[in-house]
Amino acid sequence: MEYRSRIMYLLKTNNPISLYQLAESLDAIQDFTHCDLGSLNSLQLIELCDEAAAWIANEPIVFDEENGLAIFEFSPSGVAWLRNNSAALKDIGPDAAALSALDGADGTLYAVDTF
Repeated sequence: MEYRSRIMYLLKTNNPISLYQLAESLDAIQDFTHCDLGSLNSLQLIELCDEAAAWIANEPIVFDEENGLAIFEFSPSGVAWLRNNSAALKDIGPDAAALSALDGADGTLYAVDTF
């Protein structure tokens, strides 16, 4: 399964092993509390939000080079920045309500990036 276009999500889960199902199909994203980050990609995210840059230094939880999928832990302060700077994200299109839902969900925060 190769991803034809770049897609990026933030999600929360208490079960990091469950993230491996995303390597089989991104349709499984519906099983998680998640936020579609619109056309935002990891490089733009790092440029926009210094708080988000820390996740890129960590090893990925899931890395599937053949299919172009990487999942990293993500900083909760990065979500707060995204939510509080919605004007900077106007053309990119993350869902502000979905970002807020991440705050109320249990679990660890992850970024799912396709390449």
